[in-house]
Amino acid sequence: MFENRPLLDYFPNVLQDVQEFKMLAIGEEPEFNELWGCLGCALDDQFVMSLTEYGVLRWEKILKIVPKATYTLEERKFMILTRLTVQLPYSIRMLQKMLSELCGPDNFEIQLDKHNYRLSVRLEGLGDTNAGAVAELLRRICPANLFCEVTHASMICTSVFYLGAALHSKAYTFTSSEIIKI
Repeated sequence: MFENRPLLDYFPNVLQDVQEFKMLAIGEEPEFNELWGCLGCALDDQFVMSLTEYGVLRWEKILKIVPKATYTLEERKFMILTRLTVQLPYSIRMLQKMLSELCGPDNFEIQLDKHNYRLSVRLEGLGDTNAGAVAELLRRICPANLFCEVTHASMICTSVFYLGAALHSKAYTFTSSEIIKI
């Protein structure tokens, strides 16, 4: 990311030939190289897709994500990205846009059965960990009155979330003596 230029090149031409400044530049070179490396890591940690191990640890601590020991760095970045993109979609188009950004435009299929309050999402082309992260995202953002079903090609079973309950009204009449018994 940064040029690996010798420290002596930053000195004025008059000082580059002085023996003391040559030795000073040689002695300080390792510290400046380490500083440039740290600056590069700090810049990489500003964006989710270029996070270093340290940046991933920081984001996991902030977002209270506990990764499994078997997760790769890329899977952990994807989990952070799904947690950061949580935004209530309120419409099927917004949900499609969100999944398109996370999974890719051709890696999912959404079916909404409005009459039975059922949302089915089929994921393709994602790893098991990433599909699990998307299922967790859907569990958090779907309305509570929807039956949400997430399937993935490589998953053995289907993730099904019962997020709410159907209510119906029925009139009950109580007498004052029945209320006292309760």
